[in-house]
Amino acid sequence: AELVLLRAEGQWNFGPRSAPAVIDLLGTLDDSEWTDPALAERRATLLALALVTRGEAPDLVRARPILAQWIPRSTDPYRRDVLRALQGVCAEPPAVPVANQ
Repeated sequence: AELVLLRAEGQWNFGPRSAPAVIDLLGTLDDSEWTDPALAERRATLLALALVTRGEAPDLVRARPILAQWIPRSTDPYRRDVLRALQGVCAEPPAVPVANQ
């Protein structure tokens, strides 16, 4: 599992266009495979980052619970700030009232 994470992190270094490949790589891993909380946090952060970067509606829906789970659990203040920023980007837009015609 750690090797797949390292490969995904290396893939991410190619920039935003690598988001689909990162999502595919991290999608091969089961959450139960992570015994080290620090590795699980790195995986969650990278997966959320790739999902929000790709930006398709299903990706944003998939990223929201990851972010909600990991923001309070994050032990790294910088990573927590990244997760909060991603949460803001993928937040559901407020309902806009329709004007009476």
